[in-house]
Amino acid sequence: RKTLRNTLKGLCGESVIVEAGLDPGIRPEKVPVEGFARLAALNEKSH
Repeated sequence: RKTLRNTLKGLCGESVIVEAGLDPGIRPEKVPVEGFARLAALNEKSH
């Protein structure tokens, strides 16, 4: 099964997922829009 960690491998590290307040083992379809917004903001900041 695809997890958020596996789906985003190569785009952002697991630490960014955790910093966004998300469980790296969650399935991507279970992540709320706000969670993806936090991920995008943190990923942008780290690059």
